[in-house]
Amino acid sequence: MNYYEILPLTITGAENQAFTYESAGKLIIGSLVSIPLRNRFVRGMVIAEVRKPSFKTKEIKKILSADSVLNNVQLELAKHISAYYLAPLGDTISCILSFDFGKKRRKVVREKRSEISKKEKPLIFTPDQQKAFDNIQTSKPKTKHLLFGVTGSGKTEIYLQLVADALKKGLGSIILVPEISLTPQTLERFQKRFGDKVAVWHSHLKETEKFATWESIKSGEKMIVLGARSAIFAPIKNLGYIFIDEEHESSYKQDQTPRYETGRVAEWLAEISGAKLVAGSATPKIETFFKSQNNLYELHQLNTRIVQDEMPPVKIVDLADEFKKGNKSIFSDDLYEAAHQALEGKKQVLLFVNRRGASTFVVCRDCGHVLECPNCDIPLTYHPFSQKGLNPQEGSTLGKQTLECHHCGYSRNVPSVCPNCQSHAIRYFGLGTQRVEQEAKKMFPKARIARMDRDTTKKRGSHEEIYQSFAKKDYDILIGTQLIAKGWDLPNVSVVGVISADTMLNLPDFRSGERTFSLLTQVAGRTGRGYHPGRVIIQTYSPENYAIKAAAQHNYNEFYLREIKERKKYKYPPFSQIIKLTYSAKNEELTEKNSQDMKEILNKIENENVQILGPNPSFIPKLAGKFRQQIVIKILNKQSEKTVREFLEKNYKSGWTIDVNPENLL
Repeated sequence: MNYYEILPLTITGAENQAFTYESAGKLIIGSLVSIPLRNRFVRGMVIAEVRKPSFKTKEIKKILSADSVLNNVQLELAKHISAYYLAPLGDTISCILSFDFGKKRRKVVREKRSEISKKEKPLIFTPDQQKAFDNIQTSKPKTKHLLFGVTGSGKTEIYLQLVADALKKGLGSIILVPEISLTPQTLERFQKRFGDKVAVWHSHLKETEKFATWESIKSGEKMIVLGARSAIFAPIKNLGYIFIDEEHESSYKQDQTPRYETGRVAEWLAEISGAKLVAGSATPKIETFFKSQNNLYELHQLNTRIVQDEMPPVKIVDLADEFKKGNKSIFSDDLYEAAHQALEGKKQVLLFVNRRGASTFVVCRDCGHVLECPNCDIPLTYHPFSQKGLNPQEGSTLGKQTLECHHCGYSRNVPSVCPNCQSHAIRYFGLGTQRVEQEAKKMFPKARIARMDRDTTKKRGSHEEIYQSFAKKDYDILIGTQLIAKGWDLPNVSVVGVISADTMLNLPDFRSGERTFSLLTQVAGRTGRGYHPGRVIIQTYSPENYAIKAAAQHNYNEFYLREIKERKKYKYPPFSQIIKLTYSAKNEELTEKNSQDMKEILNKIENENVQILGPNPSFIPKLAGKFRQQIVIKILNKQSEKTVREFLEKNYKSGWTIDVNPENLL
């Protein structure tokens, strides 16, 4: 009989603890097995062979994978993630192996792609592109690079030619994009260049597709992996490059345990594997640009577009002035006129809205009652054309009108009278994509209008379908949320309208200015990419805000200098590290008590370099039926960081989630 330490890939209550099991046959370190744990069977990874213990052991039930499922690089990476993000190693390995090895599978028959008769040839570089390519290509292994280029400056072409160079040397590449919605157009470019050498990896793949793709990458059949953040874990042999496109995007932060940052994981992967890391963006994260200013990243700048020399002109429209002159429409006179001219000239229009639904909230004008979600205590969002079934007991004035919670999924009909005072004065405030769509149809009745948001892209493949239809000019106007601001190349778009820049600007978070600048700059970059000039109209009640003014001038450096000064003054990243602790429970008193207890424990390590803020109710104080409190730890130096981590590991209590370097403090 043989004995092995097995790490359960599930929550056990004894995080990072391995258990000893017996096996009649020999097992390979890193292989997956099914083991009995309490009253169930769970997946586990073999991490060590040991001598026969003095206590009685249970037998391994089943071998799920006879070979090691993770290579040495991946195992080392998992340990880094687990230690830094204070996450159980089992959870981290499960995150990397995001599919079930134990299932019996039908063999996946891959569709044969019709061979592209003429493969796309590499394009001729501009001087800036050539300089960046040469410097990255000749740099040493493990180096990190920031490709800082305005929208439309040809960052993707540099990625493509570096990947081609790596292939000639027998090296593979990982290319990360922030959203699944960007995968189709990026994939098309890479397939035109590299054919079937490209594998696609993202969360929407079916289980059988994931397994087959993983095996094809691991075997070396596929040397190029393109996908969203989880593609960073692809088992590529001889990794040469890691590319993070649009590296500023918040979607590169994992929102479940382990709550990792893809950029940081990529840095570790480059160190462990010897690969080069290339992060690209027109609006780099403040922390990343700060690293480039302190020689931790090599900076490469692309200052001009490939087609148009000039960036599109941006006009800021003060919505307060529009209201004063009697324009109560959601379209300013400038935006209406620009869109009208574009449509007359057979050009296309993008309208950006920073929320889905039709209204921010529904309120009774007589008593002021706002309809809220009973599970989350936040206002419900109005949807005039909901796909959800209606509850006839609640009564509704119009069919298919619902109020929905975007956090827990709760929905109800729009009431005909106020549930608080029985008044009929129900009114809708704010605006969303559906409301903008309704208004656009009234303003431009002949225009063909499409909408892209979370509601219209739930179906698999819907991102690609909408993108392709708009790219083929089947639609004249596309209305969308952040999905349309991220990297799309649409040469026929001549006008971009930002309906309201204020919704993201006024959030109580230290990154709200950065997000506003980034989104406005990115969405403005969707126009003027062809052989015709573009126009951008930004509508706002805050025309003098520094983030909005810098975005209108396409001036990242000015924004960075202002923002980094504020960060330094208030000791926000990159001048500190932040760890957010969140506690949630169904009992409000218990939530408050346990939060206060944790605060008293943390007071032991508070000093001039460790600030403990809170506990305070979270921005959304009640979510999915649970009350939420949070504590923020601000750490000002490396030594204190080590102390805090060790303290949290020893004093971790169930019910708490730990988020190292949170994307926001909301």
